Amino acid sequence: MNKKNYLIKSFLTFLGLAFFSLSFGQTYCTTGFTVTGWSKIGNVKLVGNTVTLDNASTACNGYENFTAGVSVPDLAAGGGPYTLTVDKISCGGNWRFNCGAWIDYNADGDFTDAGEYLGNKYYPTAGSSGTVTWSFSTPCTITPGNTRMRVVLWEDGVPNSCTQSAYGQSEDYTVSLSLPSGLSSNFFVPDSAFVNT
Repeated sequence: MNKKNYLIKSFLTFLGLAFFSLSFGQTYCTTGFTVTGWSKIGNVKLVGNTVTLDNASTACNGYENFTAGVSVPDLAAGGGPYTLTVDKISCGGNWRFNCGAWIDYNADGDFTDAGEYLGNKYYPTAGSSGTVTWSFSTPCTITPGNTRMRVVLWEDGVPNSCTQSAYGQSEDYTVSLSLPSGLSSNFFVPDSAFVNT
């Protein structure tokens, strides 16, 4: 095989792999918990503009993937305040817990960018149930389309989006992000453009 053909085949292989990666979505860090007989997420509710996610689950698993098969709430750039509610139930333990939530607003496969962490909520009362609630607004600088929301409940500390530990549970969901009607994605400019104007 001559050098020119080798380069062409290498380039086509690279394009194919890039297309394959984009076609099948992002790869997120793994999260989950090994002791499944204690606290778990019992319900996640997110009220969107026209669609509400309201998903109850009772399986005592360390991780559940609900990115398909449940309602996909719709959030608009600069919209809100939206309300996210997470209910804790028990698979045997009655403990206090922390709960964290994230939305991948730029669809880059992680939850580490500014604004993607919705925050941590601490539930201070030991018991078989408990509820925490977030009120948040969506940034203007989102990437339109479907993306992932992650909720992590942990008994032992403040969770991060990639927590892997013993006592708790993680769940993933799909949310739909959109721009306001009539605007294109290049409408938004950095905040610095508006300084002193």
